[in-house]
Amino acid sequence: MKKTHRFIGKFELSADRSLLRDPALIHQIRTVLKLRVGERLILADGSGQETVVAIAGLAPSGIEVVAIERHPAAEPTRLITLYCAVLKRENFEYVVEKAVETGAHKIVPVMTAHTVKLGLKTERLAKIAQEAAEQSGRGIVPEISEPVKFKAALKAAAEHDVNYFFEAGGDDFSRPRSLAKTIGVWIGPEGGWEDFEVEAARQSNFEIASLGTLILRAETAATVAVYLAAR
Repeated sequence: MKKTHRFIGKFELSADRSLLRDPALIHQIRTVLKLRVGERLILADGSGQETVVAIAGLAPSGIEVVAIERHPAAEPTRLITLYCAVLKRENFEYVVEKAVETGAHKIVPVMTAHTVKLGLKTERLAKIAQEAAEQSGRGIVPEISEPVKFKAALKAAAEHDVNYFFEAGGDDFSRPRSLAKTIGVWIGPEGGWEDFEVEAARQSNFEIASLGTLILRAETAATVAVYLAAR
């Protein structure tokens, strides 16, 4: 069965017929994917709604589509914010891709005691997030924030129903509280959290949690923790 390609953008989904004018999207559909009249697409508006459309016309100036079916996009019921320590550029890019695929709603790079340099390009991270969201069937593109200092991130996270601060000495984590709707997931740097950071999280009433006895790379831990928290 041929894959139905998904695109997330500022689409107007209420009309029965519409014209897609974005040059990058036109290039993707006509030149890269080589789609033809009659083939179907899924257009998501980034706010949780999506429409299955059929291509009715192809032109260099625009692609005409006809709405076939409208429905809410499949999104996790829990809103997961991943607070991940700034890692090496390629490792953090992997975190963004996999956290989006496993259900993160927002990703916050955190500057910790072990942060030496940032090296993150938020525009590139946003592009990675969009591609991962489209590939995995998301209805939104998760937000990638600018890097935030550890103390500021602690303060902002107080609004969540629960925060899980992952540390080797924490309690075994299997799944979040059943009533928790907004969840902060905290993953430390390659060198681990400093003791004062763990204590600050404890004083902020965060739950100190562990993903088991094996030592995971930060990017692996972020992927696993978001997956478990979103379920």
